Amino acid sequence: MAALVIGIDLPGSHMLLERFDKYFVPGKPYADKIDIMVMGEAAARDVAFRNKEIDVSILGPAQYLAYQADPGLKDHILEVPEMYTRVMGMNQSFKPSATSACARRSTTRSTPT
Repeated sequence: MAALVIGIDLPGSHMLLERFDKYFVPGKPYADKIDIMVMGEAAARDVAFRNKEIDVSILGPAQYLAYQADPGLKDHILEVPEMYTRVMGMNQSFKPSATSACARRSTTRSTPT
């Protein structure tokens, strides 16, 4: 059981996660909804953020420098080491995955996204 359920799903554009009424943990905070807008263009994200149309944005290099120079924004930047951390798990009991050569290859190669 999860705290949120998908209300709207428009792949590549918009997703709305809404509170699941049957999920509640006493004493824990909850969100009524999370509205996710997919915006590939950094300039579009920047305009939407500055116009208060969105609450959170991922900054590219140009926006990061501009936000650092803006007195109203520079103290409100949350920095994380990497936004797109990926995890890959392997079933070690499956014969091809059980060999050390296969495990080594899987940890040293990555595919571009």
